Amino acid sequence: MVRTVSLTKRLAGSVVLDSVDFEARPGEVMAIAGAGGAGKSTLCRILAGLVRPDAGQVLSDHQVRLLDGEPVLVDGLSVAENVWLGAEPRNRLGLLDRAEMHRRTAQVLAQLGIELDPATAVSRLGPGSQRVTQLARMVASGVEVIVLDDPVAAMNTKQSDLVLGAVRKLASAGKTVIYAGQRVCELSKVADRVTVLRCGSALGPFHARGVDSQDLAAMVFGHEAVPTVPEPRRQVADVLEVRDLATIEGSIQDISFGVGAGEVVALVGGESADVLRAITGSVGARSGQILIHGERKSFRRPSEATRAGIGYIAGNLDASGLLPNYSAGANVAVAEPIHNWHSRSKVRRVLGSVEKLLNIGVSDIRRPVGEMPATQQRRIAFARSLVAESEILLLADPLKGIPGHAHPEILRIIRALAKAGVAVVVGCGVVTDALAMADRIVLLRFGRMVCDVPVRGLSTQDIIRMSAGARPGR
Repeated sequence: MVRTVSLTKRLAGSVVLDSVDFEARPGEVMAIAGAGGAGKSTLCRILAGLVRPDAGQVLSDHQVRLLDGEPVLVDGLSVAENVWLGAEPRNRLGLLDRAEMHRRTAQVLAQLGIELDPATAVSRLGPGSQRVTQLARMVASGVEVIVLDDPVAAMNTKQSDLVLGAVRKLASAGKTVIYAGQRVCELSKVADRVTVLRCGSALGPFHARGVDSQDLAAMVFGHEAVPTVPEPRRQVADVLEVRDLATIEGSIQDISFGVGAGEVVALVGGESADVLRAITGSVGARSGQILIHGERKSFRRPSEATRAGIGYIAGNLDASGLLPNYSAGANVAVAEPIHNWHSRSKVRRVLGSVEKLLNIGVSDIRRPVGEMPATQQRRIAFARSLVAESEILLLADPLKGIPGHAHPEILRIIRALAKAGVAVVVGCGVVTDALAMADRIVLLRFGRMVCDVPVRGLSTQDIIRMSAGARPGR
């Protein structure tokens, strides 16, 4: 069992957590629900002993392990080799016993209800299977208390259901699981009890089966959680139009929408990242059309989409082409189609052109991108797209990994890009993020399009009702 006793934590002079008190029991999933910036990640790190609270304590009968961020796996190794990395079974001669390692891995995967070949290279796995491999590694280590910080971010429904099913199996096997997230739909699938973090304080816990999803959303986001919204859509021609798009793997079906210059369209749902990848050619399309200024396009790889004026920034910034060992200036300047991108004068000129908009100081041009915080890396990725003169910008979970206090700055940049005439499509797993940045919302459910509606007047509860099948109140 894990119990917190009146935890309080301050960061940068402001209260992040204040008198948070709850307990998690063996054989159950305790969900920690909260909007972005509510303090979920800070609480997870305190529970795992990675951050010390300013007051209060965490009591646990066992060691607590945290799983957060992107899957940390060795691509060149198999599932079994990753599960037993550093603790590989040996035979009497001290040599690696590969057959025994595969047998034990199969047992662990069976405990999680997962059918996966232990010999498969993790580089060939999807996000859901990679996350499950991490869970298998925790089970193999014998850990009894597992803290999961938003483990299915940016996953589609099929991938997230795989992970959520494995999490339920962990609880059924007697593990204590603490699951932090903000998507109400996933919490209702996985949790036994729910504690809500809001403005740093804890509400609950509540029995998950006794809380309606709309009531839970109201506790997490507030009944009137609608921010100031942009003006209604102007009658402009679509720069990018998507017609009846479906992927070969079947994660999305019959997706259609358009986005004009100066407009932000948010795709809300677990499959939103798959839609963006299908547009750029990262995921194969089985059917449908992509049109730019009315002209049909077909991209076999992301580089072709880039040449056509489409910028793409992934939720995992490593997938957005940033070069971590190169300076900020070099990462931005390389996007300009002129040779000699190492030139210091060119770097200064290029950064100077985007400095005012993105708040990127020229003094940072020599600093390697890999040493920068996530917020600054996101700005560099935006700057690359500007310098490349992308007239269409696709953003997958742009607030992922960004501290809550920095969200307004990223949202400001997105709106500024739209004001400058860029057509922006944002993939969001979180309703409140979409409401904060978009002109229109395209709602997805189980890979299919539910509706395409203006943001003005929408509430979090409206979107939850529409996701459940209600007609848009328009």
